Amino acid sequence: MLSDQEPGSALSATSLISAREHYLSCAPVDGFCRYLAQFLGGRLFDPVYTTETLRPKAFYCIAGLEDAYEQFLLEADNKAYFLRMQHLRDPMLKALAENNNTGLHELIVKLYEGRLISKNSRQWLHENEPHLCELIAFACEVLKSDSPEPRLFGVPDGPGMSAFLSRIYAIMIGNFIAYESRIVAALCLFIREYCRGQDMDLPKELSLGRIQGWGKGKKDNGRNASWERGDFFSVDTLKRRHQRESEYAFSNIKASWMVNRAVELARREARPAWLEADFPVRRIEAALYMMGAKLPSPEHSGL
Repeated sequence: MLSDQEPGSALSATSLISAREHYLSCAPVDGFCRYLAQFLGGRLFDPVYTTETLRPKAFYCIAGLEDAYEQFLLEADNKAYFLRMQHLRDPMLKALAENNNTGLHELIVKLYEGRLISKNSRQWLHENEPHLCELIAFACEVLKSDSPEPRLFGVPDGPGMSAFLSRIYAIMIGNFIAYESRIVAALCLFIREYCRGQDMDLPKELSLGRIQGWGKGKKDNGRNASWERGDFFSVDTLKRRHQRESEYAFSNIKASWMVNRAVELARREARPAWLEADFPVRRIEAALYMMGAKLPSPEHSGL
């Protein structure tokens, strides 16, 4: 199910304030940010949150978001990837500033060392290497704007948007969340539980597109937070490239704005030590990633 608005239409500022501030001032968005901020600030899950991965088979019990982040770092592959994101950011920014397309391509491949990259992502990198820096720089400028235009994504010769590219943009921008399937699934789970706690249907302001991602089931890998009063539409099912990638960017922008506002609120109320970092969003991504492997049913949410 598609949103009832063109991608980006809800981001248009209707007054002198930016689109970002206009969006964050909406009552459902403000309420959700305050809800998420409680968990960022130390609120524990009651009962404990459980999830599992299928390949490899593993079961997790998670007490709260900080615990999820710490469990992420306990796995060697995850920790190595997390450190590469930190260590490669400056070289990636340097290559971008120098318009070094080949160098940036090589750094991106190094970032994903030992991790899955889809055939389409590898092909995108190869085909766009001659103007890679230009495309990525332009995409980052759009995404970090306080009044962005997501309809610029997915147009011929324009910037692309996918889980793979969202991660690259997130690293470059810094305080921007990567829109990958497990991260999105967990964020939508928090939205679902906020709405259920308020006894309300999913409002259009909180409607994010979900991502299928890697998983055993092509139709259902347990990463759909939809419930009887709210459907998170599948971005992957949108056939037209422009529609799919602009909707993807639209959801990614809204998610980043909400998470960053929740960080501001959490720091104001509790000053959680685990978020004392240059880019706390990287740590929140890790926590959400651990939670989003397989979501519980609405009847057993664990939040």
